[in-house]
Amino acid sequence: MRTGVQAYVYLLPILIFFLGLEIYFIRKRGRRIDVPEYFQNVTLSFGMTLVDLLVMGTLLRLYSQVLSFSLLKIPATPFVYVSSILLIDFVFYWAHVAGHRFPFFWAVHSVHHQVRDYNLSAGFRQPWLHKLNTFLFYFVLALMGLPVEVLTVVYAVVV
Repeated sequence: MRTGVQAYVYLLPILIFFLGLEIYFIRKRGRRIDVPEYFQNVTLSFGMTLVDLLVMGTLLRLYSQVLSFSLLKIPATPFVYVSSILLIDFVFYWAHVAGHRFPFFWAVHSVHHQVRDYNLSAGFRQPWLHKLNTFLFYFVLALMGLPVEVLTVVYAVVV
């Protein structure tokens, strides 16, 4: 868990830099920015991150419990970390698809699509309960034997 929190802390300045860069280019092209919506999108992202930090410990403990039922014991090697990037992104894709196709998941996911202007900040507009919905899909990785330390690091960077 500690490594995942560190990843968020290290990525925050990079995210703020790209948001500022986007604002610069939008204004340079003479387009208007809906400042309240932009601020709301970013604020929702920070809210989601705070909730994530509160619930991820419990979700990772549950993941560890499911992992104990796995027949495979995959070691946390550099190859496993790198290959897990594709695997975790693949699972995230299907969680996102479920967010569009099933009412239970759409009820949470729809917050992400309630914007007028699609820009970088819209990508940060994530529902606060997003992890509770999508993390159900990651338990499949536990059954496959993916170590929890690999999941936390790669998940924090990829998702």
